Amino acid sequence: MPSRPAYYGSHRLVVFDLDGTLIDSKPVMVHAFRTAYAEVVGRSEAPVDSFLRLLGAPFPEILARLGLPHQMYEPFRAASRAGIEHIRAHEDVLTVCEAVRDAGCRTAIYTGKDRERTVEILDRFGLWRLCDGIAVGDDPQAGKPAPDGVYQLCRTLAADPVDTVVVGDSALDMQAGRAAGAGTVGCLWGIGTEEELRSAGADVVAADPLQLQTALARWRQRTGMVMVEAR
Repeated sequence: MPSRPAYYGSHRLVVFDLDGTLIDSKPVMVHAFRTAYAEVVGRSEAPVDSFLRLLGAPFPEILARLGLPHQMYEPFRAASRAGIEHIRAHEDVLTVCEAVRDAGCRTAIYTGKDRERTVEILDRFGLWRLCDGIAVGDDPQAGKPAPDGVYQLCRTLAADPVDTVVVGDSALDMQAGRAAGAGTVGCLWGIGTEEELRSAGADVVAADPLQLQTALARWRQRTGMVMVEAR
């Protein structure tokens, strides 16, 4: 695990997960996983539930943790890219992201997706306007739940981890933020349950984008990254 960034800036930073948080890609991911499994492994039932619990980590790491062949990687990527038209943006969450930026915070995206697929999605939904930087699954650093991607974004965007919040829908997102020393907000419109997110270290759990906006607004009004539950 890398040390905390040697240089801290004065910016506040909100790091958003992509899949399940800013976009709804679950049906596409499940179809791609089943397609790759059938092509490489055979006709037995694909372990979809186990796959979904690991979403957020780079796909090669998911395969390794599930004991599945690396040969599934390229068929999975191809099927995922073919299904991009079926991905939907969580428009209300994008509005929250815009409000965070309007309030003077920097924003970034931290995803387990490889850079090529991430760029395709950001281009398709015009998300570049909402992020100052990205950390992706095929960057050199370790993926979630390691804090490396959060540290990378803090270095790049001149933010201290203690002035950073990680927003995501999975336990891996919460673990990465917690390990980096950042605040954490779990989102219930993705794959994680409230119990899973809290157990993984969520400071706040937001049931909807309005609660997310409230939690982030309260964070901005406080010093020392004290997260307050939205009611």
